Amino acid sequence: MSDEFESAASPTWRNFVGQSLLAGVAIFFVFTLFGSENLVIVASLGSTAFVVFSMPSRVVASLKNAVCGHMWGVVAGIVSYWLASLFPGSDTPFFALSVSVAFLGMVLTDTDHPPAAGTALGVAISGIDWLNACEVIAAAALISGSKGPLRWFLRDLR
Repeated sequence: MSDEFESAASPTWRNFVGQSLLAGVAIFFVFTLFGSENLVIVASLGSTAFVVFSMPSRVVASLKNAVCGHMWGVVAGIVSYWLASLFPGSDTPFFALSVSVAFLGMVLTDTDHPPAAGTALGVAISGIDWLNACEVIAAAALISGSKGPLRWFLRDLR
């Protein structure tokens, strides 16, 4: 656990309210970026905002894990979406495969970020173009990267 986001002070009500609001602001911008076309992906980034702003010192909230985890999610989702298109009517096994592949990739590369499994599933179900794929990675980077300038305020809430 990194001491970068830990201080001797326990979280106060200001941390609970402020960090909740920061997560909401992050998702407001993500939703503005994606609109209503990719709601499943917006939901997985909402989970990223929760992880980053509720437990900023944990490894799963690190920039590396958030970005690489969502990269695994995007790649696994794209491959699964493509495979499902080759075998119409048999989508479900490929949707499940997307989570398995993302899981395996994250664990093997030590880039665990649980919300990225949602990205894999969302991409496998709805598909995604390369621009949106880049936007997912950029959004994950911005959410997790925002911890740096806020380290003076952020505390692990649990």
